[in-house]
Amino acid sequence: MASTLIIAIVVVVVLILLGMNVGVSFLVTSLLLELITGGEISGFARTAFSANNSYSLLAIPLFMLGGNLMEKSGIAGALVDFCQAFLGKVKGGLGYMVPLVSMIFGALCGSGVATVSTIGSIVIPRMEQLGWDRRYTTALASACAPLGYMIPPNMNAIIYSTVTTASVSALFVATVIPGIMWGVGYMIVNRIVYRKWYDPTKVGQNEAAFETQQKVREAQQTPSKWKATKTAIPAFLMAVIILVGIYGGIFSPTEAGGVSALYALIVGVFVYRKLKGKNTWSTFTSTGMSLGSLMVILPFAMIFSKILVLLGAPTVVTNLLTGITDNRVVLLIIIDIFLIICGCFFEAPILTMVLPPILMPTLTMLGVGPNQFGVIVFMAVGIGALTPPMAVPLFVGCRIGRVSIKEVIKPLMPLLICVAVPIMLLVTFIPELTLWLPNVLLDATFA
Repeated sequence: MASTLIIAIVVVVVLILLGMNVGVSFLVTSLLLELITGGEISGFARTAFSANNSYSLLAIPLFMLGGNLMEKSGIAGALVDFCQAFLGKVKGGLGYMVPLVSMIFGALCGSGVATVSTIGSIVIPRMEQLGWDRRYTTALASACAPLGYMIPPNMNAIIYSTVTTASVSALFVATVIPGIMWGVGYMIVNRIVYRKWYDPTKVGQNEAAFETQQKVREAQQTPSKWKATKTAIPAFLMAVIILVGIYGGIFSPTEAGGVSALYALIVGVFVYRKLKGKNTWSTFTSTGMSLGSLMVILPFAMIFSKILVLLGAPTVVTNLLTGITDNRVVLLIIIDIFLIICGCFFEAPILTMVLPPILMPTLTMLGVGPNQFGVIVFMAVGIGALTPPMAVPLFVGCRIGRVSIKEVIKPLMPLLICVAVPIMLLVTFIPELTLWLPNVLLDATFA
């Protein structure tokens, strides 16, 4: 079985790297596994249907639509203006602004790619005009992409809950403390390194004259605190409505997706007036296209995962890991490294669908419950998504910042090594970081 498992993983990775559609890659590998093991393909259709036949999954298109509407509604711009108004005069303040806005925007859209594309397109040009190095701002905006789903709502949590016993509501809350720690960690690193990437002077220009021009630009670009606060109220109100609605029992996480989409549409059309007929329609069509590709991938990923489980992959993985060492700390670190490596090659929906059924028995043996493991997976996916070859948020950020991947690696590394990886290890070994808040807010005991 171990050799069959290795063959399956190698075939999937090779097919994807060769450019084959991800869903088709899983289907081809599943057919190959059944051919090797003499299994039946008669259950493929039933498994594929059940993968998408889920009430919880209805939240995904709704949150996707809400996130895409927010990109064009003016909500992100209002949040950036608000944070800049209060942090613009602080040393390194515009660097603090990026993770802070990303956390707030993440509480609205639940998408990492939407966060970096929306926030990055606003802050990278604005910060460059004020003397910030475009390489650093691109790296910082890209690194903040995982904050888009670490702060609830989290579309990955919805998928994860369909293949485990974890609660969607508990997973939403479980990511709050690690997400805030992640964002604050970026702010601390920014305070330490910002002088290296911020230069309010120009070579060959009179420094005093440049500083005068700089103050004029800052005054023109920084809104008043009162005006910025008033403009940002509808954006903050959206977060309050969604989170209070879910945890106050007013509506379910699935219904919250519909509320977020409707609210974003109303605010974009009638409050900020950024949504017009043409771009509103294009938002609906682009959401449909993105959703279509995801809904094709998930059934085939579920087929692949189910075959591996039926063939005994969880037992093989457990035996393989315990054969290396019986030290709990070492085993958990190995699993963390494995998850990060997987995140470099596969997107979040795939990993949250395929890996948990295979790894959960091993994690249970090590004393890690499904809710805690879910947060570990989300963090690993976030770190892996910032590491090529499949680093979609990083590619999006580099396209916006007009820099190459090579140019952002240097400013990106301190953010990952000093913040993201240590926090993932803390979440792995200190379960209270993820479980305390859901246990308190939801009045239950989660593992």
